[in-house]
Amino acid sequence: MHLKSLVPLLLLAITPSVTLAQSHTPPGAGTAVTPPAAASLYHSAFADYKPYKEPVVTSWREANDQVRDTGGMQGHDMDAMQSKADDPHAGHDMTKMAPAKVESKPKKDKQ
Repeated sequence: MHLKSLVPLLLLAITPSVTLAQSHTPPGAGTAVTPPAAASLYHSAFADYKPYKEPVVTSWREANDQVRDTGGMQGHDMDAMQSKADDPHAGHDMTKMAPAKVESKPKKDKQ
């Protein structure tokens, strides 16, 4: 296709945008104010903002008493965490794994 044959097509493509950009309405014409729809009302992201409050600091004795009174460290009971299986590694076939590569680190001389 020659450049001369593209010129009329380009003019047709540009003409609507140029005419719309140049349209001018006289002041006061078509400026009727319509109330905004209820769904388009502005709602600020900060409407529910709560400022930072410094937490109440208790003494370490009170904190320890509170932990003791609520049951202590029961979540860290190691007896309850023991495996129920005789062999905790049962079902893990390690024979198909490649041997581990051990990187030797140079020894640092003490000086």
